[in-house]
Amino acid sequence: LLYRCSPMLLLLLALLTPLYASLAHSTDLLGGHAIEWSVLSEDDAGDVYASLGDHLLLTLHLNFSTGWFGFGIGEPASGSMPGADMLIVEVDGGVADGVDAVTISDRWTDAFAQPVPDDCPDWHLVQAEQVVGNDGRVTTTVVTVRRSLDTGDDQDRVIRRGERERVLYAWGDSATLGYHGADARALTTIDFAGTIEDRLSAIKADPNMTVIDLFNDHVLTAKETDYVWAAHPLYPNVLEAGVKYHIVAVEHLVQEDMRAHVHHFVSHLSNADYSQTMVFHVWAGGVPALVVPDACGFPVSQDVLNTILVQTHYDNSINENVGSTDRSGIRVYLSRELREHDCGVMQLGDPNVRLGGQTLDAGTVRSDFACPGSCVKHDFTIFASFLHMHSFGTRMWTEHVRDGVSLGLLDEVDFWDEDLQSFKQMSLDVHANDELLTSCIHESDGTVRWGQASSEEMCIHFVSYYPFHKSLGYCGVEDCGSLTNTTILLDDRPVFGTAHPDHPCGTPVTSMPFPWGEPAGEGEGDQDDGDDDEPGDGAFVDDDSSGNPVAPASMLVFAWGAH
Repeated sequence: LLYRCSPMLLLLLALLTPLYASLAHSTDLLGGHAIEWSVLSEDDAGDVYASLGDHLLLTLHLNFSTGWFGFGIGEPASGSMPGADMLIVEVDGGVADGVDAVTISDRWTDAFAQPVPDDCPDWHLVQAEQVVGNDGRVTTTVVTVRRSLDTGDDQDRVIRRGERERVLYAWGDSATLGYHGADARALTTIDFAGTIEDRLSAIKADPNMTVIDLFNDHVLTAKETDYVWAAHPLYPNVLEAGVKYHIVAVEHLVQEDMRAHVHHFVSHLSNADYSQTMVFHVWAGGVPALVVPDACGFPVSQDVLNTILVQTHYDNSINENVGSTDRSGIRVYLSRELREHDCGVMQLGDPNVRLGGQTLDAGTVRSDFACPGSCVKHDFTIFASFLHMHSFGTRMWTEHVRDGVSLGLLDEVDFWDEDLQSFKQMSLDVHANDELLTSCIHESDGTVRWGQASSEEMCIHFVSYYPFHKSLGYCGVEDCGSLTNTTILLDDRPVFGTAHPDHPCGTPVTSMPFPWGEPAGEGEGDQDDGDDDEPGDGAFVDDDSSGNPVAPASMLVFAWGAH
């Protein structure tokens, strides 16, 4: 890049070089955009941003000269727009005329609606620049921002270490925020701290792994709801006689033109005559691949469980692609190296839809289900959780109770989205006689029924665990457990979290013009904070008594030349 700036500005730009060099991670996004980021500690922040503590340093490479970009941390379970914590970047630029600007805003939303500004903004605009190609046109707008991982603000999501965050983003070509349309939005998952081991890649690279692809061969009908079973015998073509294998990972393979119709898979292990079955894998939109922990695997062998049954729920409420053949399915990874335990899956709530045909009352309906301690006859460890409802669901959770004392929520979703269902990996020990209490909330007009159709409702919580016990398969309505209570709620508005009492609400820098030109000095809008050993002292200012920093004017550079 060639910068047409004052010598002082170039010097200050050089001081900023470590800012970019320190960014540890990057990924490309749709629309030609990209991001880089690092998670930094208070020690890495320097004096100016020390008040942020552990924080995210994020650089957005935006594929426009003028436009807007929304970057959101979604509800942890669904990643849907309702429940999202949003950073909005608005860029009015493209020409170095001294009036163009970058503006950011900290926003949130609990609905499919334009995000509204937070009461307390927490994103800090650090730096902005535009890159100009050989044709003289701006090719990229580069914006760097910072934010605490945990702001203590109940309109912000906590950016968690060791978790994959659901990240949603959208963009538009106007200088102010507008509707993105259907083709300018996307969802991804990001491990911001970069601490999660990619165990699936290690499994794929294992030359001793047996990999099998199991596909449907189903002609789509005009039926709104269709449950189709496909049986895949593994013996003798896959399994060797007398050898036990463990399933250690499962991926979903959804045919691209059938994504609107493949609602979910439920995969079972079975014996040859289907008299003995167990669920081992569940997938719905938004759920990643299943990788079991090193402690267990799902067992298959010639003599017992030697067949995989895949149930696919097809939804054709839009009445498209009738007569087309679907070849979606699953990819299964089998290992001869047996783990210490067999894995199992337990279903809570109403696992066999015993309430099918019954109608939910009109209103916001909470249904409570119990798996009592008398049904939990063994100790076990939960390693994965999958919550499942249909389109009328709004919230769902399971509470873990021991000796009458709540140990907290095993899993929860506060902003349900049927198209972005929840899958959570964990490690949670359950003791014999513990209670597991599942609750679902649905919005009903008085005609919604329990049932298996897409237009009906369910409440099922699948938990994957080890070691396997035959008695730990179903625990819910008429399967050892029960429906304990139904309540009509007058108000049910979940919040993101609880604000810290001492959460400072400052006024961070949220706007910068293109270009700055000469940096401001003392007596020209700059406030000397008395610390003469800060880099570029005279350009750094504190904006208020809370200690929230203001980025220096010299941190904005308009760049042009060869790229």
